Amino acid sequence: MIIQEPAQFINEFIEAINGLIQKKNPGNALSRKQRAFLAFCIMGILITNRICWTTFQKTFIGKVTVGSLSWMFRHSKFPWSYLLGYAVTVIINRYGITNGILCIDDTDKKRSKVTKKIPFVHKLMEKATGGFYFGQSIIFLILITPIATIPISFSFYLPDPEMSQWKKLDDKLRKEGVSKKDRPEEPPKNSNYPTKIEIALNLLTDFASNYPQIHIKSVVGDALYGTAQFLNQARQILQIGQVISQIRKNQKIRYRGKEISVEEYFKNRKGVAKKIKIRGKEIDVVMNGIRVHLSAHNCKRFIIALKYDGETEYRYIVLSGLSWRMENIIAAYYYAG
Repeated sequence: MIIQEPAQFINEFIEAINGLIQKKNPGNALSRKQRAFLAFCIMGILITNRICWTTFQKTFIGKVTVGSLSWMFRHSKFPWSYLLGYAVTVIINRYGITNGILCIDDTDKKRSKVTKKIPFVHKLMEKATGGFYFGQSIIFLILITPIATIPISFSFYLPDPEMSQWKKLDDKLRKEGVSKKDRPEEPPKNSNYPTKIEIALNLLTDFASNYPQIHIKSVVGDALYGTAQFLNQARQILQIGQVISQIRKNQKIRYRGKEISVEEYFKNRKGVAKKIKIRGKEIDVVMNGIRVHLSAHNCKRFIIALKYDGETEYRYIVLSGLSWRMENIIAAYYYAG
C-alpha cells in the first residue's frame, strides 16, 4: 500500500500534543518538520505494523527517505522523555477518563548476541528451552478503563553485574556444601541497579504525580510483584485499598497455630463454582478464599485459590485489603489479565 499523507486524525493528535507541550514547556514546542516526522511515523506503524525506516519509505514513496527519517530520529532535539506522557494526557482528556485499574507487568525482548550499541542488554533465561539468550527486560504500566486500555509508561531493567556474579558463585558453593560463614558475603546494594519491584514502584509514583485526577480502584501485578514490599508501598503511593497479585503454591500461612502451604490448605477444600460476568461475557470459575496470616508478609492477607474453566491447578491470588468480595476481586484480576 502506498500512502501520500498521514491521516487527518493523526495530524490532529500530533497538534494536540504540541499544544500541550507549548502550554507546559513553551521552549520545547515541536517544529513543523518534527510534527510531520511524528505523523509519518505513527501512520507508518499503523499501516505496516512495524517500526522500520525502509518499510516507511516504501509506504510513503516520494514523501520520505530512510536517510531523512533516520536523521530526524537520531539528531532532532525532541523532548523524548515527555512525549509519551503528553500523548497519554491528550487521550485521557479527550475521552474524559476519570478512573481505572493499573496493571504492572514486564516482558523480555530478544536481541542479537553481538549487539554492542543497544543499552540494557543482558543474559536472560528462555523458559521454553531452559537455555539463555541476550535481550532487554522492560517493566511497563498500563491503565485499564471501561473506555480504553492505555500504555502509561515503561522502564528498562538491568541486573547488577556484581550481584549476579556473587549469586552465581554462592549457588555453586552451596551445591558443593560450603557453609555460609565460608562463602563470600553478599555485596552491598548498588542504587544504580534498581530491582524490578523498585522500578515498578517508581512508575506508580510517577503516575500518582502526573495524573492525580485519575481515581485508581486497584493495582494488579503477576507473581513477581506478590511481595510485602510491593503490596504495602503500592497501596501507600496511590492511597488505595486494594493491590492484587499472586503468590507461589508453597507460600506459608499460619492456620490454627501451624504453618502450612497455601496448596496444602486448599487441596482438601472444595471450591465454589461460579459464573462471573466480565466485559459482557460470562466465564466459569472455581474459587475459594481465606483471610489469614501470610508468613512471608508478616500480616493478614486475603488469599484466593482460583481456577478458570479448563484449568487443572489453582493459582493463588493475594490481596492487600480484606474487605472486597471474591467476585469483585476476580473480576478486577481477570479484567487486568
